[in-house]
Amino acid sequence: MTEPDLTLDQMRQLHPNLEHRLHLATCSIAPPSTPMTGAMHAVLAALLRPAWTEFETTTEYVRQHAAQLLGAATEQIALVPSVSVGVYQVASTQRWRGARRRVLVNAGDFPGVAHVWLAQQVRGCEVVFVDTPPGTNPADAYRAVIDERTAIVCAPLVTYRDGLRLPITDLAHATHQVGAKLLVDASQATGVMPVDVAALDCDYLITATSKYMLGQPGLALLYVRQPAAGPKPTLTGWQARQKPHAFDPLTLDWPPSARRLETGTPAIAAIYGAVAGLQMVGRLDLAAVHQHVTNLVGHAAQRLRSRGEKLTLPKPEHRGAHLVLHDPNPNALAHWLERHNILIAPRAGILRIAFHAFNNHDDVALVCDAIEAHRSTRLATAGRTP
Repeated sequence: MTEPDLTLDQMRQLHPNLEHRLHLATCSIAPPSTPMTGAMHAVLAALLRPAWTEFETTTEYVRQHAAQLLGAATEQIALVPSVSVGVYQVASTQRWRGARRRVLVNAGDFPGVAHVWLAQQVRGCEVVFVDTPPGTNPADAYRAVIDERTAIVCAPLVTYRDGLRLPITDLAHATHQVGAKLLVDASQATGVMPVDVAALDCDYLITATSKYMLGQPGLALLYVRQPAAGPKPTLTGWQARQKPHAFDPLTLDWPPSARRLETGTPAIAAIYGAVAGLQMVGRLDLAAVHQHVTNLVGHAAQRLRSRGEKLTLPKPEHRGAHLVLHDPNPNALAHWLERHNILIAPRAGILRIAFHAFNNHDDVALVCDAIEAHRSTRLATAGRTP
């Protein structure tokens, strides 16, 4: 029996800590929830009995429900320890031969993705960074450099730093026209907007089960359109075998599914955390959630700009679920807000203010007022300095 959709108010009730701590950092890490607490208790309870069968059943549950969430087939999903490992698994199945050696990487991509490709240069890969600043057309920037030398286009669905949503379907068309493949990092999108691999027309998609998917760090989902095609990965483990429980150290065989890209025993706590997140996200109308968070981003931007704050804000049709506030000392502001029970996500030179289904317009008012109070406190302190 399918459970009814969760309303936004019900989502807030599943996160009781929000009553005394405002969480606007889901672009970095999800807040604790009642389902997450239950999941962690389930891990501990499993250790009191023969646990491995339950662990494996739970792992398959994650694989199946992740496939449903992404519009994929179960055999197209691999469970990997992190986004970086997932990207490496894709990289390790490439052969940099002939003229087709280029990987196009977004200049605003997360370092854990970009560094994987840079490390492939010793194998003959050529990395070309594509700059897509807010206010420009990202598709034009990619089309200017996509050609027959391109092997892979690596693009975030939403950039981790600027909250810029890229036109992935346009990139897919341009990529496939020259015979290249498209890898999408959806970590800043999955769980807060619809993500469908068929609609995106991507060859690979990687996404963390933490952040907007409301799980824990330690697990990522890797979608592979054609798992059995191409060379085999060079990083492997017992979970990537046709019959893992044969425990045969002498035979290196490969299943035809995306499981061939897996490695060893997954992080079990993260697996259980992913169950909690998938059960919440799976009961959301993600199109409605996307509209909701886009409205919150716009509302917050309007209020902050009216108070003189400097922001990076993409056009409405290119927005993700967070906005960027510029500050000369973002960590100091983040620590001040944390002392006042408001959690946001600082990065080098910026602060990210992220929204999910459980946030509302009252949260926008609270964080904007708190930032203004911080500015006033600093001005008053500076005025008293001899």
